[in-house]
Amino acid sequence: MNMVNVTSGTKMPRADWEYAAEIPFSLPLLSEQARIAAVLESCDEHIGLLLQSRDEIAVEKRGLMQQLLTGAVRISPNLQQKE
Repeated sequence: MNMVNVTSGTKMPRADWEYAAEIPFSLPLLSEQARIAAVLESCDEHIGLLLQSRDEIAVEKRGLMQQLLTGAVRISPNLQQKE
């Protein structure tokens, strides 16, 4: 961690690439890298589906707002609000 904290520059500290190039580090085996990539790709797919659902709900909300605020659709006075 101490090696990572070595920076240069005063206004915007940044890595000293000549220094960083000399730092040894290890990588996981290719088989483990593939498993890691598969997990992360699965997460990305899930995020994509959640974002798509959010967008669809936002469109539905805009439609409901248009109908409710113009009076095209009325809400029954007997409808109970959830607390």
